Amino acid sequence: MIIIVCIILLVIIYFWVKKKTFSQKEEKRINEHNKLRELEKDINEEYQDKTK
Repeated sequence: MIIIVCIILLVIIYFWVKKKTFSQKEEKRINEHNKLRELEKDINEEYQDKTK
């Protein structure tokens, strides 16, 4: 009985940690994407200024 409870707890902890690390990676990816969009915006603005 105790062994079964331990196994269930381990599985729950495993998925909880996996979910946390996934959300951190996703957050990092979104931040990088936003930085790239900002850079793209800046480049477009500079280009617009030069073409005027």
